[in-house]
Amino acid sequence: MSLLYRKHLFFKNSCKLLISFHQSRYLLPYSTVSTVKKPPQIPFLVDYLVNTCGFSRYKAISASKSLNCIQSPENPDSVIGFLRDCGLSNTQIKHVVSWRPKLLCANVEKTLVPKVWILQELGLSRSGLAELIMLKPRVLIASVEPFIKFLRPLLGSKDDVIKTLNRTLWNITDKSIETLVQPNISFLKECGTSDEMIAKLMVRNPNFFFQYPNRLKDTVNLVEKLGLTQESGAFIYAIFILGSMSKKAVKAKFDLFKSLGWSDADAISAFVRAPECVKYSEKKIRASMDYFVKELEYNPSYVVSNPKLLTYSLEKRIIPRLNILRILKSKELLKRSIGLYAVASMSEKRFLERFLNPHKESVPEVLKVYTGCM
Repeated sequence: MSLLYRKHLFFKNSCKLLISFHQSRYLLPYSTVSTVKKPPQIPFLVDYLVNTCGFSRYKAISASKSLNCIQSPENPDSVIGFLRDCGLSNTQIKHVVSWRPKLLCANVEKTLVPKVWILQELGLSRSGLAELIMLKPRVLIASVEPFIKFLRPLLGSKDDVIKTLNRTLWNITDKSIETLVQPNISFLKECGTSDEMIAKLMVRNPNFFFQYPNRLKDTVNLVEKLGLTQESGAFIYAIFILGSMSKKAVKAKFDLFKSLGWSDADAISAFVRAPECVKYSEKKIRASMDYFVKELEYNPSYVVSNPKLLTYSLEKRIIPRLNILRILKSKELLKRSIGLYAVASMSEKRFLERFLNPHKESVPEVLKVYTGCM
């Protein structure tokens, strides 16, 4: 027997002894294997989640594993009763509890009542409170009070504070306000953004302000490289739009423009003229370009010069309006031709006053065609 083989046998036997020793450490105190400690079981909890909260049995079993805090129906009954008092239906309660089963462990008087009181102080009605809790269940566990105190002097209106809370996806903490929101607001002010504009952007998309400050600075640099200056009326709007998109999404949108036959200069020019054109989906942009170029036979350069065309709905705005003009032209009621962009950008009130209302009795089909497309 070689020396190497003898060493192998020695090592193998040593491992067996070591494993046996460790196993015996845990088996010695017990008379049988069946006495190994098992996690505590709560017999009523699965049935409670099924019968009271409307969970499926599979979902109830899964949720019950994280609810060792519940030893009796008393606390969950209190939580569910409180949610009903807030105006939530059984279906809504199921949604809220499914999102956060541990909510059933919450202390109603110490945790839930103070948070709801803060929200009611904003003027929320019972139905409004139920809707907010349904849409944003985290308001019952998140530290919303600091954010509300921060928003009230910034926005002024309680209604705007409620809208902002409804649209906030971020997990709000004192730290996130201090390290993200406040630095971003300060930087935007340095870029010349007014308090009024910041308030409007906050209500429109509060999540924009929860990005890392360095990312916001990168976005400002990109906007400036694309040719927009701080003096431009579209500057802050462009920052807001690009700052609400990932870098990958921004690149994909400019690649899309180039795939439509635009040059780099065309894509940049379109963005500078109408920054919002990059917000829309590839499907919508391609459909619009196909319609303008293939159906209406406009040159792609016309869209580059009027990129806001990409933001209007084909089905609900552009096509119905063009159909009205075709009918009027066929009956020689259109005194002069009107360009595509002029037709699309005209306000609804102005279009109706100019082209539909004067002819809806003498040419009733214009009303039928127009309302049929709405």
